[in-house]
Amino acid sequence: MALPPKKSDALLNPTTIVTKVSKSHAVALYFYLTNQRTIKMLKGTKFYAITKNKCPRCMEGDIYPDNNPYHFKNLSEFNPRCGSCNQNFEPEPNFYYGAMYVSYGYTVALFVAVYIIFSKWMHWEMWPTVGALAVLLAVLAPVLFRLSRTTWLSLFVKYDKDAKGNWEKEKNNQA
Repeated sequence: MALPPKKSDALLNPTTIVTKVSKSHAVALYFYLTNQRTIKMLKGTKFYAITKNKCPRCMEGDIYPDNNPYHFKNLSEFNPRCGSCNQNFEPEPNFYYGAMYVSYGYTVALFVAVYIIFSKWMHWEMWPTVGALAVLLAVLAPVLFRLSRTTWLSLFVKYDKDAKGNWEKEKNNQA
């Protein structure tokens, strides 16, 4: 059985990592299939929409035209509407100001976790821990930016398993 094609834009493709570590395609295939089963189980949850940057209404359309947050030119750009269900990704002007509070929550959680790991378990002093936190936050800032915006949108948009079909019917009725 051949391995599925690898995504070129994936930073950490599980199939690639497992194959490089174990040199066994059977192990890589097992992890790939397990991952696919888990993704199918999570589809329809807010966690799925947030972690995959998918439309929270249909779980299929992409929120961002470029899913890599480290392409700084396209960092804050997002699709105006979902390509699958026509969900508006900016329901009102200045909608994403509330995402700053979500970003603050994620940042505080990150700081507390890193502080506990570095200072309590690894016994680092205060200033090296603060330096590590600053570097980590600088590296993860684009990810936290997009994560907070996607979380904010997902808080207000409910999942509708028939959204894609309803949009297709509406398009056909207009034509």
